Amino acid sequence: MPIEVAVVCPGQFAAATERSSSVERVAHEAASRLPERFRVTIYSRRTDDAEAVKRAYPAVHHRIRATSRTQYIRLVLRNLSAHPPDIIQVENRPFIAGLMRRRFPRLPLILSLHSTTFVNPRIYGKRQLQACFDQVDRIVVNSEYLAGWLSGRFAIPSRKLRICSPGVDADAFASKYTRAGREQGAALREELGYEHRKIILYMGRLVPIKGVHHLLEALPDVLMEHDDTVLVICGSARVGSDRLTDYVRRLHRLGNAMPRHVRFVPYVAHSSAPAWYQAADVVAVPSASEEAFGLVNAEALACGTPVVATRAGGIVEIVRHEENGLLVDPAHMKQDLARSLSRLLRDRQLRERLGRQGAEMVRRQFTWHNTAASYAELYDRCVQAIRRRA
Repeated sequence: MPIEVAVVCPGQFAAATERSSSVERVAHEAASRLPERFRVTIYSRRTDDAEAVKRAYPAVHHRIRATSRTQYIRLVLRNLSAHPPDIIQVENRPFIAGLMRRRFPRLPLILSLHSTTFVNPRIYGKRQLQACFDQVDRIVVNSEYLAGWLSGRFAIPSRKLRICSPGVDADAFASKYTRAGREQGAALREELGYEHRKIILYMGRLVPIKGVHHLLEALPDVLMEHDDTVLVICGSARVGSDRLTDYVRRLHRLGNAMPRHVRFVPYVAHSSAPAWYQAADVVAVPSASEEAFGLVNAEALACGTPVVATRAGGIVEIVRHEENGLLVDPAHMKQDLARSLSRLLRDRQLRERLGRQGAEMVRRQFTWHNTAASYAELYDRCVQAIRRRA
């Protein structure tokens, strides 16, 4: 009999669609690569015209139409009660895990955390979060940094924590040093009219913790040496939304002062993202200190594009200074960003060396097959523990 796993997404986005967030993407990519002994049902919220049920063997997506987050959770609980799985995994919401434990006191319960956002004790209360952590059997985190961050703030036994790093589809995110990757990047450059420009790319949400303002503030210093440079900023405040927040307006004001050198692209479908990485000369990731992983780093490196990123959080587990990118000091962000970006833009050989090494490293360490293997081992151990107790 197969092992039945129910994965419960937060209820913001539909999984396995172009407008999924990274949380839903990790759930889908890992589940669809699990061995045949598993059957996974991924619950997410049905949005737009997404199908209610989608099969991605061995995973099945159940997208639930709901008018609120509360209704979504209630409907998920109803589905699970009607078809109890062997294991329940809750994505990135500790309090949902608490609800699951009250409804299913004997089932193995896993909490998968992707960031520090929903485990901040100052916002959600240390005692309340600790109670949630006490109720789950395992806590999966995406980096050593996040494991240490949690251990430093909560009483979590080391045996309960498990690191499962996200990955990249190495076929889709082809290196620009392959024919397919090179041609795809060149085609986008031509489409944008940037065949003879140097491209710095930012890909991600436009929120203060991502540090895009630092990048725009450093750009004038870069332009003093590289006047043929354009900074392309892909993303919006919320996945799939064009809403202009105060912060986004601030970024536009900074960018409008350099109209020849800054371009905003509010939305790039995830399936189109590889071409943008392949077209870029450098990818910039100026995130704040609590970035747990940063999937954009792995995706950029898979495409053979070196990364200039903050020396902070889990970023340093992917971007290795002088090996596949350059790391900058958060305390001297503007100066270090400008210096590192300028250095890479002037040195084609350095870009190629770092890019090739990055592409090789990602294919060794950060693939979805590796992620799926880690989850498979975890699920097996959970089932074995239940059988021993029985």
